[in-house]
Amino acid sequence: STDNIPPMPNSKELNKQFNEFLTKMSMPASTKQQMKVLPDENKWLLICQSKIVRQADADTPQVWVKKLQERHLAASVLQKFRVILSSKGAEWLQEFVELDGLYFLVQTSAAQTDDEFTLECLSCVKAFMNSE
Repeated sequence: STDNIPPMPNSKELNKQFNEFLTKMSMPASTKQQMKVLPDENKWLLICQSKIVRQADADTPQVWVKKLQERHLAASVLQKFRVILSSKGAEWLQEFVELDGLYFLVQTSAAQTDDEFTLECLSCVKAFMNSE
């Protein structure tokens, strides 16, 4: 529903905000270029949705670093984390690294004997490395 969306700003302000939005997104430059030709209404909807998600975001780097330090972590938790890594922007990923998140992810993998779990850890590392 578009009932709760604030009024769209003028074109210049919209493009400024949209470029800021694209800068924060972790996606290939070619995808960002394709998104720049979206209709203004779609750009505004994406900006508004990202603000809502950011406000309700319980998936902070701090939360995930703490989860990675837990002794008993389920492979399903790592599957969710892989999706999160693929969708977070550069700022989130940088903060995750600064909190030693990558170190804890590798440590989590090394401490396991379960192949499925180890594979999921490596998939998370791959998702991280593929992020821009």
